Amino acid sequence: MRIVDELGTGYLRALAQRSVVEAAAHYVISTVHRAKGLEWKRVKVANDFRLRGADGSPMPDEKLRLLYVAVTRAQHVLDVSELRDELLRLFSLRRQDRSA
Repeated sequence: MRIVDELGTGYLRALAQRSVVEAAAHYVISTVHRAKGLEWKRVKVANDFRLRGADGSPMPDEKLRLLYVAVTRAQHVLDVSELRDELLRLFSLRRQDRSA
């Protein structure tokens, strides 16, 4: 992990000691897998989804399902601003595929 190499384990220990239980937290950082079945008032989806393969191929269905889980965790506000352009391309391509 780069954070361990750059900041050391002491830094991570200090962060862990300052953490609070999820119910009392202002922010929760989670993987999508861990977020399944959970909801929050506001959700921001980070730009770590690979919406296209390295060869330009479309996103596999299993990854689309994972993206679906990510964007359905928000109760009130969903921020996908980091994914906006990629999502628009993805929806456009899928629409074209269905029309063909």
